[in-house]
Amino acid sequence: MSRITENAVRRQIDALFAEAYEVGLYDRAGDRMIIKNYSRDQLMNSVRYLRYQNYNERDIYIRPSGSTGYIFVDDMSIGQIQMIEADGLRFSLIVESSPLNYHGWLWMSEKPLEPNHATWFAQHIAIKYGTDRASSDWRHFGRLAGFTNRKRQYVDDHGNLPFVKIYQAEKTLVKNGFDYVARIISKKTEEEKARLNTVQDRIIRYESTDHEERAAVTYKECIARAESHYGNEFNSSVADWQAVNRLIKIGFSNEIIEAVLYKHSKSVEKRQGVNQQKYIDRTLQKASDLYTC
Repeated sequence: MSRITENAVRRQIDALFAEAYEVGLYDRAGDRMIIKNYSRDQLMNSVRYLRYQNYNERDIYIRPSGSTGYIFVDDMSIGQIQMIEADGLRFSLIVESSPLNYHGWLWMSEKPLEPNHATWFAQHIAIKYGTDRASSDWRHFGRLAGFTNRKRQYVDDHGNLPFVKIYQAEKTLVKNGFDYVARIISKKTEEEKARLNTVQDRIIRYESTDHEERAAVTYKECIARAESHYGNEFNSSVADWQAVNRLIKIGFSNEIIEAVLYKHSKSVEKRQGVNQQKYIDRTLQKASDLYTC
């Protein structure tokens, strides 16, 4: 079994050719990730150690160190893989992470991509093809082949856990991949600028309205209550989420809530440019109808 694991690891890092790797040992019981930094040779020499960790209930993950030209795509079916590759995006590596569920890496550029650009493009792929958007960032961990998936839901009738397997390993550079990324990033940048301008216009539009003023008063009351309750453990992002829940519950529109956050949120104030709008969008998206403040 040791030779089979070594061969699987070698095939995976041949397809994900990088100077260094980060290997994650996920302790499911303790819900913590232990990260090891390895060169290619060090990783191959550590297979026995990783097998021992895997046997002791740790899932084994991997990602290239730092920013690369790879884009990670998670939670795919065979049908989604076929759709993506039919559009000219041939995967350099695909791993069967759990039975009939796959994730893979697209090699879009021989040069490292800017982290925010890689994240934007990964999200573009996830939205277009219906894969996991939550895993769409510039350096997400994927599973390392040759080790078992320790999730108990996959235990078979004989008490065995499934091995993570390589489905495809080619080290294939997507044709014109960098140009494709550049087009998506250019479009995304223009969309972010337009959206930021729209929010600023909304702020001006609602500046003197009673609705916006009442929403601001409610927001400030929620924040003050959270500061008083949590003291030194006060978290402005959590407080924003609670205040947005309250504003939604009352019935204020997203436009008014956006304007209030943009003008009064300490978390928005800490950010710059498009990151302010991204924070507002994320907070609104995560807000539920639950009254929490």
